Amino acid sequence: MISQDVTATPDTDDLFEQAAHLWLAFHNTPEDAGLRETARTWAAQSTDHAAALQAAEKVWGLTGQMPPATAHAPASVKIIPFRPTRRQIEGGAVTALAACLALAIAPTATLWLKADYRTGLGETRSLTLADGSQVQLDTNSAIAIDTFGDIRRVHLLKGRAFFAVARDKAHPFTVEAADTSVTVTGTQFDVALAPKAVDVALSEGSVNFDHKGGQNRLTPGDHLHYGRDTRTTAVTRTAVADMSAWRRGRLLIEGDRLSAIVDQIRPYHRGFIWVTDDALAHETVTGVFDLRDPAAALRVAVAPYGGRVTQISPWLIVVSGP
Repeated sequence: MISQDVTATPDTDDLFEQAAHLWLAFHNTPEDAGLRETARTWAAQSTDHAAALQAAEKVWGLTGQMPPATAHAPASVKIIPFRPTRRQIEGGAVTALAACLALAIAPTATLWLKADYRTGLGETRSLTLADGSQVQLDTNSAIAIDTFGDIRRVHLLKGRAFFAVARDKAHPFTVEAADTSVTVTGTQFDVALAPKAVDVALSEGSVNFDHKGGQNRLTPGDHLHYGRDTRTTAVTRTAVADMSAWRRGRLLIEGDRLSAIVDQIRPYHRGFIWVTDDALAHETVTGVFDLRDPAAALRVAVAPYGGRVTQISPWLIVVSGP
């Protein structure tokens, strides 16, 4: 049985500060084998420790590229250099690094600490729960699991997941996403959580979808879209064979605006996608696109309209008009 110990979860600020201290020490003496082993042991305590140390390294790299404060000083101003002590340097560096970490990671810090399982950009993950249910996480997604007593409950914290629930009529299985919930006894379905919506697609069995506006019962082939701000639902029909196409690395689109397609491709790209042409963004697109290659998928999408896709770097894709 999977269990959670909330009291054992480290405080976010403490974790970041520890990572900052450790990374700074390692940066100052990279040849110290003992310190290297200490860092390895510290990071191995949990995925949160490892993520915090990786974040410290990334933030340190970013701050190290910042120009010195004197770089843009007027020529007429005489700069009197301040020569701090080593203790002041290290103390200030740790404070600055911890502050940068807090700013850079604050939006996801709570997610790190709540999630039992999560995926990064471009990554998917399959797992088996204690009751035998199968879960597949889409890219950039996270879940928390409650499996104490007779409860079978999963919290979708971010992104999208596919569930193949082990049948147990005596113990319903619930997936909670924001202010909604999906309850089943044994079935297969997708749940996707977005800032303003929750989507549920049912491929097998039946589910009850509960929300603040009421309840919907879905049958195979139903795709329900719930507006979190309007508290309204819309149910459309989709071929069961086409559901969960993302699990095969495919995006199926029929008559959607290009801007909506870009929004669905973004989680699979490690950088920024910039659409420079508003008219192109409003064009409608239909097709099957490869999520494993965002740039290629976008080229296929804009080709009918003469659009261009330019990959400036691994971190930037520009979509422009003809």
